[in-house]
Amino acid sequence: MSDLLRGIAKELSVMVLEELQKQRQGDEWIDQFRSPLCLPGQDHSRRHCNIVKRRIRNRLPGAYISPDGKQYFLTTAALAEECSGAEQETPAPDLAKTQPEPTEDGYEGMMRLIRGGQR
Repeated sequence: MSDLLRGIAKELSVMVLEELQKQRQGDEWIDQFRSPLCLPGQDHSRRHCNIVKRRIRNRLPGAYISPDGKQYFLTTAALAEECSGAEQETPAPDLAKTQPEPTEDGYEGMMRLIRGGQR
């Protein structure tokens, strides 16, 4: 039985490796140290890393973090997409629209107590 599992695992690893190679073909991977997002005199490597994290979190293609967590990669296609502004971060929600309306038991009740009204 263990030979069967080893054989399946080996075949699966070969399939995964082939798929990764297909995805990488023709697209160069650029880390945060070579990124054009890093302008001279400014530390934009953080910007590059944040873009990689966001793309991974949103399950967008073209982003990879090395197993040791020290290198953050974008494909040239993903980098071009980010630089063109095609993929912008989701704007923060409008908190005024998400806040519940004050209720008699909440805000209004406290205000009545402060003004000296009855409970």
